[in-house]
Formats: sequence, C-alpha cells, structure tokens
Amino acid sequence: MVTKLATSLASLKFSLAILLLLLGGLPLSAQGMLSNTVLLTVAGLLFIVNIGAALQCHTTFRSQPGLLVFHTALVVVLGTAVTSRLTYFKGAVELTQGEIFSGYAQSEERGPWHADHLKNMRFRHDGFTVDYGPGLKRGTTRNQVIWQEGGQRTQSATIGDGTSLNLAGYRFRTTANKGFAPVFLWIPADGSQPSRASLHLPSYPAILEQVRHWRIPQTAIRIKITLLLDEELANPEKSWQLHLPRRYRLKLETGDGSVNVLKDGSTVRFSEGVLVFEGLRSWMGYRIHYDPAMNWLLASSLAAIFGLAWHYYKHFSIHHWTEYVSVSEKCVE
Repeated sequence: MVTKLATSLASLKFSLAILLLLLGGLPLSAQGMLSNTVLLTVAGLLFIVNIGAALQCHTTFRSQPGLLVFHTALVVVLGTAVTSRLTYFKGAVELTQGEIFSGYAQSEERGPWHADHLKNMRFRHDGFTVDYGPGLKRGTTRNQVIWQEGGQRTQSATIGDGTSLNLAGYRFRTTANKGFAPVFLWIPADGSQPSRASLHLPSYPAILEQVRHWRIPQTAIRIKITLLLDEELANPEKSWQLHLPRRYRLKLETGDGSVNVLKDGSTVRFSEGVLVFEGLRSWMGYRIHYDPAMNWLLASSLAAIFGLAWHYYKHFSIHHWTEYVSVSEKCVE
C-alpha cells in the first residue's frame, strides 16, 4: 500500500515538473529563444514516459478496463501529437490564372522530420468566381484547378474554402486573398531573351484601389500601374459575383511624368526596349497543409473519451447507485 502511494506521488510530482517545464518554456518560445517544436516534443515524450510507467506499475489500471483504455489512448494521443509536430507542413502560395504550381511555397513552416514531397506536386490554377452578399460579405468560392493523376490522366475539380485539392497527403485550399494580375512581355532592345511578368495587384475587393509600383527587370525603369475598371464589379449594397472584368484599361505612369492607357495587346516603347501588355488574369492565394497524424489524433482522442465514459459508467452504474442510496437511507434512519 505504501509502495503504491509513493509511486502515485512520484508520478504526480513528475507530471507537475513537466507542466512547470512547459509553462517555463512558453515565454522563451514566444520570444523566439526556443523552438515550439522542441518544447512540445520534449514535454510530450516526458508525459508518455510518465503515463507508460504508471500503466506498468499500477495494477489498478488492469482491473479497470475503462481506465486502461483511457490512459493507453492518452499515450497514443501524445505520441501522434509529437509525430504531428515533427512531420507537419504549412505553407502559402499565390498563382496566376493559367500558372502551374512549381512545387515550392512562397512562405512555409515545417517540422524537422517532414519529407519534402511538395516539390513533386503539380496543378494549374484556372480562374475563379466568388459570391458576395451585401456589405461585401464573402460567400462561396468556386476555384478551378487542373492536374494529372499519375502523370497521365488529366483531371479537373472545383475547390474552395471548404473543399480542398488533395495531392499525396497535401491539401490545397483557397484563401480570401485573390485579385487581378496584368501580364506583361518585356522585349529588350539589345536583342536578349524576352521575359514575361505577372504582377499581382492588391487583394480585391479588400482593397478597391488597384495600384502597384513596379520596376521592369534588368532596367532602371519604374512605373506605377493602375487598373481602371469600366464596369461595376463590387457593390457593397447588394449581392454580386467577383469574376475577371470584361471591360478595363491599364494606366501606366513613369517617373518622367508620361502616362499611357493600355488595352490588351498595347505596347509602350522605352529606350531600353518594348513593354507589351498581354492582358489581365486573376490570381488566387492558396493555403497548403500536410499532417498525416491528424487522423490518428482524432481516432485516439475518441478512444480516450470512450474509455473515460466507460469507466464512469461502470463506476456510477445503476447497481452502484442503488447501493449508495441504500447506505444513505440506513444512515438517515
């Protein structure tokens, strides 16, 4: 009895020490002095060791199957949480209409054990429409994507904020960041290779003024680009649908004060070369998420809930409750 009590106290003290370690590491993690992954991994592994030792030492768990299921599932929960933190991937990318995802995110966060299969993923962003309600309340997003399965059969799908494109465990989902992108072709005067550039204007309709400053690559030419819409797209007072505008112009202002208003196919000549406005496309921001441990985490969490419910059901069953009521009545008498 004394041994069991000492073991329980030691387990409780060890759990308290782990919690103090976790709480003490949080400020360091918030200041960037300690990695979140290292802190959570160490704390998770220590909790696993502690619970595993308790399962091994206490015969109580083996005599109460509900508690055994609960603590075993808790070990699996902690194990999958640690695995998730070591192997996860989160990223973001913006793609222009017609652009193929190159396999690299523009911003990313990953666990140290993440096997980078993202570089092998390919799909094409093929445009979108978004429903809006009064007050610019965003509704359904219908984003078209095209990819090849096994490098052979071409497939297409419509995804959105609640529907993702799943490729080898990576989930691609649309975001609220989207807008318009003028596409330019720059032809250098020295006969070198022409280059194409797609410029993402500010997210629309979050920012209604569609302006961007740009320096033409390999030159000192700086221009201000303004998208002029010749049709009403955003209307805060009623429902409407965001799509690529059909009537628009592009205003280019250079540092020397010259102004050019362009339509599709228009050109602007500079001493260094010719700038061709090829047309307007859309762009969409995507979230990228990879975490194969999430399904195991959900399953083990449900198992832990079941084990705890089983234990308390047996503990407070009708039989035990009847005995408790009988004892209480005798005490009253």
